Amino acid sequence: AYDIESIEPIHWAYNKDIYERSYNLKPAIQIPHPWLLLHDMEKGKASIKSGKTLIIAPPPSQANDKNLFKLISHLNPMDLEILVKHRGPGLKIDSSVEFWESKGIKTISAGPPNDSFYRNLYFLLSQFESILACTMSSAVVFGVSIGCKCELITNYFAQGYETENYLTKTSFNKQSFNINSSKEIILSIENKKFSLARELCERILGIDFINNK
Repeated sequence: AYDIESIEPIHWAYNKDIYERSYNLKPAIQIPHPWLLLHDMEKGKASIKSGKTLIIAPPPSQANDKNLFKLISHLNPMDLEILVKHRGPGLKIDSSVEFWESKGIKTISAGPPNDSFYRNLYFLLSQFESILACTMSSAVVFGVSIGCKCELITNYFAQGYETENYLTKTSFNKQSFNINSSKEIILSIENKKFSLARELCERILGIDFINNK
């Protein structure tokens, strides 16, 4: 259960699996993910589609950006925009924006994780009918859950340094690179079963809780 060790006295479990893993560790409450709550409020409102494909970028770094560009350099940059993740203060996002803009690809960002983050991200993703993914980012789940068609970039390798003791086993068993729910989503996208992919993403985000006002 992600963030189970953080200071909040109650854990927000947005699906049944997370609830089962969390309620013995601290009090837990079953509420859909904020993304689904937002979509429930906004559905039915028309949004203008850009006609471009949105690339969901990995965390910004020189190595990650160069590795990704090698795999998409054959695409027309005029048909693309890229979502650059904002990870707190620092030069990484600025240099990443500079890198992609130098390649002719427009960059967009939902900004830092503040009160406006989900609304900003929802507004951005709603403008695209298709997304291109190189990692199993939460933004991929968000996009697919609101109807974006997704294509996967294979043979991509990213470097990450931000999570302390990421590869060490903890009492809560937080790390897993073989999660069944992720595998199901990836396979459904790979096989172009987009309705199934959307259903799986909605389930992860707590669609079972959405009607329980």
